[in-house]
Parts: sequence; structure tokens; C-alpha cells
Amino acid sequence: KNPMPQSRNRIVLIGSILLGILPSVHAGIFWAREDGASDPASPIPPKDDDVHKSLEEICRESVVSILVNATDANDECDGLLRAYTDICLEDDLAEAERPQERQAPQEGLRLLKHDADEKESLICCHIIEDVYRDHCDDRSSHELTDQNLLLAIFVLLICGSVRSAIRRFEIHFLPEVAGCILVGVLVGMAAEGMLGWNIFFDERLFLRVLLPPIVFHAALSIDKRAFRKHLAPILWYAAVGTVLSSALVACVVHLEGTLPWPESLAFGALISSVDPVATLAVLQAVGVDETDTLYVLIFGEALLNDAVTIVLFQNIVTFMDDAVAADSHVVGRAVWEFFKIVSGSCLVGVLVGGASTLYFRVLYGWQAPMIEVLLFFIWSLIPYYICDCIGWSGIVAIVVMGFFMDMCVIGSESTDYSLIKLFKRTFSMKSNERLLSEIGTRHVRFVVEVVSTLMETIVFAYLGLFIFSPRFHWNKYLITLACVGSVLSRGIMVALLSMFYNVIDKCHDVCRGSSTETGVLQDEPGQRCKEPIVINRKVQLVLFFSGLRGAMSFALVENIPLYDVLTGIGSRYKAELKAMTSSTIFVTIFLFGGSTLYLLDALGFAGQPRSGRHGANTNGTDTNSADGDGGSCLMDPLLENTESLVGLNNTELL
Repeated sequence: KNPMPQSRNRIVLIGSILLGILPSVHAGIFWAREDGASDPASPIPPKDDDVHKSLEEICRESVVSILVNATDANDECDGLLRAYTDICLEDDLAEAERPQERQAPQEGLRLLKHDADEKESLICCHIIEDVYRDHCDDRSSHELTDQNLLLAIFVLLICGSVRSAIRRFEIHFLPEVAGCILVGVLVGMAAEGMLGWNIFFDERLFLRVLLPPIVFHAALSIDKRAFRKHLAPILWYAAVGTVLSSALVACVVHLEGTLPWPESLAFGALISSVDPVATLAVLQAVGVDETDTLYVLIFGEALLNDAVTIVLFQNIVTFMDDAVAADSHVVGRAVWEFFKIVSGSCLVGVLVGGASTLYFRVLYGWQAPMIEVLLFFIWSLIPYYICDCIGWSGIVAIVVMGFFMDMCVIGSESTDYSLIKLFKRTFSMKSNERLLSEIGTRHVRFVVEVVSTLMETIVFAYLGLFIFSPRFHWNKYLITLACVGSVLSRGIMVALLSMFYNVIDKCHDVCRGSSTETGVLQDEPGQRCKEPIVINRKVQLVLFFSGLRGAMSFALVENIPLYDVLTGIGSRYKAELKAMTSSTIFVTIFLFGGSTLYLLDALGFAGQPRSGRHGANTNGTDTNSADGDGGSCLMDPLLENTESLVGLNNTELL
């Protein structure tokens, strides 16, 4: 559609609403600065006389608040749906607070509440219906148009070319994911500025479609023996470190005085989600092995950090309610919910993992290799969506599922089966038994990695489309505090927890012979006790630089509900929080991600030979395969891969 008529309609509607509430809102809509000048980029303040207003006045004020403070079209539509549910539908409070049960405004659908004035409610419902039709009627129908799909294909093509160019010309200061973000930024500017398209970030698409394959690939590919050996420091950083970092960031951003504590804590939680994809790529490029302490700590922390961050963030968002007081009972309930979600999600991952193991054991030898690979990937997604349906953490479940399927279904040679003795007895597992065919085993990691790489490219390009929006409130003081607080909290967390861990681990050190000069664990045969893991200053510095923020933080800030005057639920500062999150993502990826290679070279980590299960030859080509035969399925010719997967030779295939 031509955007000009919609813009005029929007102005007319807002103008009429403003005229309707002008007598009762004589103090103005926006916050006033201390010097007396009004700031149109600040949210609407709470008013003490809301209880004395009529329903029509509160409804009009709610609609204006939604239109003014919304950060994108998605905020506008979701906010209008909430207002319509609270005023126009005959529901009790418990049902009205459930967004998944809200209905879109429809012509003639005005089931008014019995205890409200029918005339006032009818006027408000008319206003909400008109605004919703003007803004949101065609939102879902335009998501999968040919133009949008063609644009997405071109963006992916450009991102692939940019990543190849960065690698070919050895542009070390620009990470590949940063190149994808720049592509997204340029395309977003062209789409909104030149074409007039109204695009918005869909956090549901990210959390439900794009994220699960990435997390599953990470859980599947990490070396399980090295992960178990470093489990204590990984949990130390991922659990205690995430909580500590969240608290430090919240204290820093709260100093400015604008953000209340619930918003400050929510920002601290969401910005503590690290995405070290650029750091891990550089570590692999310079030859750091996947079993090294440095690599395992960074990879393992990122793997578990997202799960802790999401559960912590979801608990904090519940305090964005005017009717909720942060007393000991509410805080205790939040802590209980945290542990209930984590333990329940782990249980779902274990149960579904056991079911998948039993499935592949019963049908071993019955399925073609292509069907094995397909069903392997399908099984991996089941626990994620089960937990998502019941309100638990799909990230925790799919991480457990990835570990389970790697140990029990694939049967990796690096797996330490002492962790799953119970499952060995249950399923009669032999030490090196695999439940996939030889061809399926060789290709399953390749397929999962291809899907994960595709989703990762989409995520960062998708992030670039929305990272800089004119509808965000760009408060320079809050942005500066957000960036400084995120970097400072990461440094304090790494230094403090590393010091405590080294002291605790030294108290239990009764063995000798482990080399800790570079923080890399050296196994010695015949040792009967666990070797100490010393996290020295070099490792700590790289851990600090690996604290990049990514799309997970942006998806979480998008999940913060916009403040609703009618219910008192949500945040008045979502536009500020999104600007702070975007700035922190940009600074950490481009500054720290771009300087990681130079840091590793200065610390002496570059040029080490790789000898892990995903080792590489001297030419830098990956020589790993899933079944340990020394050949790389990534480098096989296309016909050879397809021939082994479908069971045809080259002549029959051609």
C-alpha cells in the first residue's frame, strides 16, 4: 500500500484522540526536562489521578500512549490488542492477562463489560478498532509476500558474499557476523527510507525458528569429555557469573536515575547473554584446539549462559506490574520458579533424549541414511517446543537433548560414558555402539552444521535490519552507561570469579604434573585424581574479550511488554531499553570481536597445532569427520555426498 494515506489517517486519529483527552490531561503527555523544556522522546509518566478518570478518558490515554511510545509496528499492534481485550471483551482479569487468548478487533465484535458504562466503552472500542485496522490489519498477510521473500534471498546472498570476501582478503578487524550486520543495516535503511516499508523485529521468529538449530549444533559439537572436565568453571561462569554480571549492569544503568529497578534489572539480565560466535571463529582460525581450556570455557559458558539468562529475565519481567510489590514472598516465589523451570526443562530433555535413543535402537538398520539424518534433526527440536508450550526453557531442554543424542545416538569416540551408566544399563549400550548407519553418522553433523550456519547468517542479517531505528529513544547518557556497564561488569565478573575459582581449586589440588603456563590442560597417564585447572591472566583476558552480545539480547528486550495504562503492566521505557541494547551489541561485536585476533596473536595463542576430535591439517583444512575416519564431509565433492546419502552411484544419479 501507499504509506502516505496511512500516515495522514494516523495523524488524524491521534489528533482527534488528543483533542478528546486535552481537558483532562492538562499537565501534558510527556515528561518535562528539569529546565522546563518538553522532551518528545520521553515516555508518558504515571498519573496519580487515574482512578478519578472516566473509562473513556483512560481508554483514550492508553491508545495515545501506545501509539507514541511504541518502538515498531509490532508494539503498536500488541498494545492495541491488549487495550481492546481489557475494554471491549467480556473477560475476567485472569483471562485478559493472557496474550495468547486475545482476539483481534473485528467489525461488530463489542461484548462490553457489564460493570462499565456502555456508551463510553463503545466509543473506546470504535477508536481501537479504527486504529487497529489502519495499522495492523495487513501485518500478517504481508510477512510472506514474494517481495519479502525475494528481499530475504538477496540479503542472504549478499551476506554469504561478504563473509567470503572477509575471509578471502583477510580483513581481521571486521568479524564475519559484523559484516552480516552491516548488510542488514544498509538493507533496512533502504527498505524504510527509499521504499517506505514498515518492518519490525519478530522475536517469536527468532526464538522459535532461528535459535533452536544454532543451540542444538553447539550442544552437539562441543567435546563432551573436555566439557565434563571443565564443568565446574563453566557452571561457575554461566550461573554465578550471569547473575553477578546482571546485578552489576543494573546498578550502573540505575545511577542515571531514569530507569526504575525492574527495568534496570531486566536490562542487566538480557544484556548478560553472551554470543561469542566471532571469538570462537577466530580461535578456530588461529589453531586453538576444541579441547583446550580456553576454547571449552568460552564455548561452554555461552552454551549454558543463554538458558540462565532467559529464565532470569522472564522472572524479572513479572515485576513490571504496578500491582506487584517486591516483598520476600514474591522474591522467594521467583527463585522457586527459576529452579523449577531449569530442573523441569532438564527433565524434558532427558526424557525425550531417552525416547529418541530407544527409537533409533528399535529401528536400527530399517531406515535409509537420508531418513536417519532427517529424523535425527526432527527429534532434536521436540523438547524445545514441548518446553515452549508449557512455559519452561526450551534452550535448557535442547542443550540436554544435544548432549544426549551425541553420547547415545551418534556415540562419539570422545564421549565419556561414565556420565550415563544408568542409560547404558537401560538401553544396553556398548562402549562404541552407534545407532545410526555409517553413512548417516558421517553426514548428520554436516547437515546440522549447514542448517546452523544458515540460521546464524539469517540472525545477524535480521538483527542489522532493526539495530538502529529512529523510533528508539537515543538517550546518550543511558547508552553510555549501558555500554560502560556491560564492559565493566564483564571484566569484574571474569576477574573476580577466576580468582575465587583458582583459590578453591588450589585447595583441592593434591596432584602434580599439570601444565598451566597457557591455561591448557595436559593429561598425564597414571594420574588417579583430577588435574587442576588454573585460569591464568591470559585466559581471563580472552574470556573478557569473548563477552560479545548478540541477537539473543535484542530478542529478549523485544519481549518486554509496552506499558498499558489500563492494566498497569509493562514498561514505559522500552524504547530506551532497545536503544541501549542495540548500542551495546554494536560496540561489543565491532570493538571486541574485531580486536580478538590481534589479542590472541599478542598473547601467543595463534599458530597452535590442533589435535582434538575436530582437528585440522597443516593447510588449515578441517580433517574431521563424525565417525573419526579422518576425512572431511565438508570438503567432499557434492556428488559423493549425495551418492552416499541417497544410495545411488554417480551414473545412476546423473
